[in-house]
Order: sequence, then C-alpha cells, then structure tokens
Amino acid sequence: MSAYILCFRLFFHVLGFYFRKEDRAMLEKRIV
Repeated sequence: MSAYILCFRLFFHVLGFYFRKEDRAMLEKRIV
C-alpha cells in the first residue's frame, strides 16, 4: 500500500512541476 501512495505522490509531483513550467511560459508571454 505504501508503494502505491509513493507512486501517486511522485505522479502529482511531476504533474505539478509540469504545470508550474506551463504557468511560467504563459506569464512570459503576457509580459512580452
């Protein structure tokens, strides 16, 4: 069970990193 939770957290960590990157790109577009 703990391994499943670990995979779930890792998935959301990567997902959050990806969305942060997208937000940064959108902010740069707004500034430019």
